[in-house]
Amino acid sequence: MNKKRKFIIITLILIFLVVVYRLILFYSDISIGNLDFATKYHSYTKEVDGSQEMYIIVKNGYMVKFDKYNVKNNSTININMDTNCEFAISLEANSTLAAQWYLLNDSSENHLRYLGSGFINPVNYSINWKQTCGDSNRRKNMYYKSIKKGVNKLKFVYGGINPISNKPNGFHFILNISFKKNQL
Repeated sequence: MNKKRKFIIITLILIFLVVVYRLILFYSDISIGNLDFATKYHSYTKEVDGSQEMYIIVKNGYMVKFDKYNVKNNSTININMDTNCEFAISLEANSTLAAQWYLLNDSSENHLRYLGSGFINPVNYSINWKQTCGDSNRRKNMYYKSIKKGVNKLKFVYGGINPISNKPNGFHFILNISFKKNQL
C-alpha cells in the first residue's frame, strides 16, 4: 500500500472515531474529558409542563456524569454526593428573558466551595429542532467543590425577590445535598 493511500485511510479512521466520540458524548449520561467541554456537547432536554430540567454534573477524575432531575415549582430535591468532588448545577437560562437564576442563601456552609458560574450555549445536533420565538437552549452552570461531610441546603429562584414580602418572585426550589465520605 502506498503512503498516500495509507494516510487517507488513517485520516478517515480518525475522523470516524471523532464523530463516534462526539455522538456518544451527546447521547450519553457519562462522558470522558473536561467538564466545560462535556457540558457544552451534552444533549439537554426541555420540559413543556412548566417544570425545569436541572442537571447535576459530577467530575470524577476524567469521567463526567450527568444526572437529570425534573424540578417542579416550590419543590425540594434531595441528592447524595461524595466529598472532595467537583460538580456543576446546570439550569435552563433563556437568553430572551430578563429573568435569571439566583441563589437565595449562602452556599458556603462549610461543606461546599463555590468555584464560579457561567453561561453555556450547548450544541444541538437535532435535525428536526425548530427554535420558536422566545426559545433558547442557553444554560447557567454554577460550579462547586464538596469539601467535607454534611448537608447543604441551596435555595434557587428564577426571577427575583419581591422587595415588599422578601419572598421569591417566580419559579423556585430547594436543593438539599448530603455529602458523604468517598467510598474507596
